[in-house]
Amino acid sequence: MLHEGEETSTWYFHDHPGAAVIVPVTPAGTILVSSEYRISLDGVVLEVPGGRIDPGENPEEAALREMFEEIGATSEHTVFLGQFRNSPGSSNELTHAFAALEAKVVEPRPGTVATTVEAMVGMAKSGDRADASTLTALLLAQAAGLVG
Repeated sequence: MLHEGEETSTWYFHDHPGAAVIVPVTPAGTILVSSEYRISLDGVVLEVPGGRIDPGENPEEAALREMFEEIGATSEHTVFLGQFRNSPGSSNELTHAFAALEAKVVEPRPGTVATTVEAMVGMAKSGDRADASTLTALLLAQAAGLVG
C-alpha cells in the first residue's frame, strides 16, 4: 500500500525449494557442528548440517544426506523438531528441522566440532560465528528435551 507522495520500488525475493537442518546428538550428549566458510562474511561459521532439499527427496532424507556430507555422521533415529522460515522478507524458504539421536561419525570430515547448546548460545551472545538456522534448530531440540 502506497501513501500519497510515495514512490514504488523494485522488490526481489528468492523462490526457494526448501531446506532441512539436523542437530546431530552424540551418545555422549554433545552436538556436532561443521565449520563452514561463508563468503558473505569472509569468515567461518559453526553450523549444524543442513542444506537444500533436492528434487525427489523428502526433508528427512535431505537432512540425513547433509549430515553425512558435512560431518560424515549417520544415525538410525531421527526426530522431527518443527519447521521455520529463515528470512520471510526476502525468501519463501521453509526449513525443516530434525535431531539425529545417537549420531556416530563414520567418515570424519575436517572442521567437525563437538560442542554444547550453551557454547553455541554463548557465541550468539558475543556475535561470534552464530548462525540463525543452527540456533533455531538447537532451540527446538532443547524444547523437545533432546539436548541440554
